[in-house]
Amino acid sequence: MAVMVVIWLFGDTIARWSGVLLIAAGVGYMIGGLARGAVVAAIGLILWLAGHWFFAYKHHGCKSALGQRLFNTSRLQRLDPTRGWATS
Repeated sequence: MAVMVVIWLFGDTIARWSGVLLIAAGVGYMIGGLARGAVVAAIGLILWLAGHWFFAYKHHGCKSALGQRLFNTSRLQRLDPTRGWATS
């Protein structure tokens, strides 16, 4: 029960920051000539997007303009957790 509360309270922040760190590590690996850097960066990007999705699901709005733009103008539009919530 306590784990679920911690995930609900801090999961979006942990996912976004972990994703950013993995993206940075992946870029560093790629600069160093290691092919696994692309995989690490891709996992980081997915984790970063999952964090933004979770934040938008909880708060009915995106945390950043970049996250909102990705969910509104790309193929990820079907996954947008705020889709259909506006009444205008």
